[in-house]
Amino acid sequence: MSIRVDSSLVVLGLTALAGCATMRTEPEESTVVQVREYNRSPAVSVVAWAPDDSGYGLHAMVRRDGSLVRDHRFYVSTVYLGTGFFRNTSATFGHGALDRRSFVEMIAPQELLLEREGLARDLHYCFGWPRCSPRETGGARVPDSVLRASRDSVSVRFYDRYATEMVFTLRRDVIDPYLRAVDSVAAALRGK
Repeated sequence: MSIRVDSSLVVLGLTALAGCATMRTEPEESTVVQVREYNRSPAVSVVAWAPDDSGYGLHAMVRRDGSLVRDHRFYVSTVYLGTGFFRNTSATFGHGALDRRSFVEMIAPQELLLEREGLARDLHYCFGWPRCSPRETGGARVPDSVLRASRDSVSVRFYDRYATEMVFTLRRDVIDPYLRAVDSVAAALRGK
């Protein structure tokens, strides 16, 4: 099966082969968007993050009929070692993480409580080596309408198991290519 994701920033050709996929990501300076398709999988995975920090980002699962599985997932590595201004910041989002709260707060573009999701492990986290997503993440569900409604960045406040508050912000230069890839994958799957 081949899926072509049409976008000015992302053009991926995928071929499922014996349980694994062939994948390309865009140039080094661009947002990292990976589309992962695996043989016999009921869904195609779309993952995106800023090129300077793979510790958090967005993830979606698109069913074979082109529909989104639940919502988008704003993920954070279970062992987050910040970069940039937060290089010395670290938080552990392991078992019992996120201060055992059943919610995560979105603080921009609007204040909104998000449903927290448990831990997720990605067996293929480094399929696009050397550009790897985290192996294990904690996350929160972000409704599709929230990502699409605003032209601003999305900021989410997480609490780790030590009640350390951390704010993560995804800029539109990550969100927009990610949504284009999700839409393109959904359209390709609906067209089959």
